[in-house]
Amino acid sequence: MNAITRLALFPKTRDEWLQLRKADITSTEVSALFNASKYMTAYELALVKNGEIEDQFRENERSMWGNRFEADIAKGVSDFYGVRIRKKKEYMRIPEARMGASFDFEITGLKRGWKGSQYGSDVLRDMYASHGNGLLEIKNVDSLIFRNEWNVGEEPEAPPHIEIQLQQQAFVSGLTWGVIGVMIGGNDLRLIPRFADSAVALKLFSRVAKFWQDLSQGVYPPPTYPDDNWVICKLHSFADPGKLMDATGDKAPAGMLQLIERYQQCARLAKRIEDQQKTAQSKLLQLIGSHEKVLTDIATISCKSVPGGHIEYDRKPYRGWKITPKQTAKAAKEE
Repeated sequence: MNAITRLALFPKTRDEWLQLRKADITSTEVSALFNASKYMTAYELALVKNGEIEDQFRENERSMWGNRFEADIAKGVSDFYGVRIRKKKEYMRIPEARMGASFDFEITGLKRGWKGSQYGSDVLRDMYASHGNGLLEIKNVDSLIFRNEWNVGEEPEAPPHIEIQLQQQAFVSGLTWGVIGVMIGGNDLRLIPRFADSAVALKLFSRVAKFWQDLSQGVYPPPTYPDDNWVICKLHSFADPGKLMDATGDKAPAGMLQLIERYQQCARLAKRIEDQQKTAQSKLLQLIGSHEKVLTDIATISCKSVPGGHIEYDRKPYRGWKITPKQTAKAAKEE
C-alpha cells in the first residue's frame, strides 16, 4: 500500500456532511461489500453511489434516542475509566481510496487526580498510556438485541458490521486502537477494546478500490435475493406503452421459462396458503363470536371492530404484474 493521505473535514451542516459521504465508501457502509451489513447490500450500495436511488436509511425513534444518549454514555466512560474524551466532529477521508469515516468520540488523555471507580478499571488508561489517542464508538442496544446479535462470552464480540466499522475508522483516522462501548438495556456498560489490524485495513482498501473500479466500468455487484427484490422492482417500475418483447422459441432469454413456471407455482401455493389462513380465521370467528379479545395458552387474539370511513391518498406509480398461462400449457399441467 502506497503512502496514505488523510484529510480531516469539518462540515457545518448535516446536508454538507451527507454530501461529503456521497463521494466515499464510509465506515458504516463498507460492511455491505463483505455481505455483513444489516442495512444494505453491495448491489444497493452501488446504486446509491451511482445516484440511481436514494440512501434508504432514515432515523427512527430507536436511533434518535440512541444518538441522544451517546454523550451521556461517553461522559460515564470518561468518569468511570479516568480518561479525557472529546466529541470527534471531523469527517475524515482517504481521497485516493475514496474511503471515509465519521466518528463518535476520541480518547485524548488521562484525567488528573483520578482515583479509580467501583464501576470502571484501568483498561483505557493503560491503552492510552501505551498507544496514545484512541477511538470510542458508542452503541446503545437493548438486552434482547445484545443477546441475539452480539457474541457474548468472556471477551464479547460486536456484530461483524460494527467490528468492520471500527477497523475502517481506525484506518481512515490513522489511530492504532479503539474501543466499542456498548450500553445494554440502559444500565449495563461493557467495553470491547480493539487494535487496528493492518491485514484487515489492506482487505478494506482493496475491496473498496475494486468496488469503485468496477462501478466506473458499469459493473455492479450481483443482487442479493430476496433482500434486493424491492430495489429491482423500483428500478423497473416503468413499462413503455405498447412495447412488445418476443420471447417465443429460441428468442427466450436463458432461464425465463423456468422463472415463469416457478412464479406460477409460488402463486398457486400462496393462494392455497391464503385460503387455508382465511378458513382458519373464519372458524376462529365462529368460536369467538363478538368477543374483542381472547386469551389462550399459546396466543392472544385481538379482534376489535374498526369503524369505516373515507380514505383519500395519493397512489405512487407502480408496475402491474400478471402472468397468464397459455391454454395448451395449462391443459398439460392439469392432465
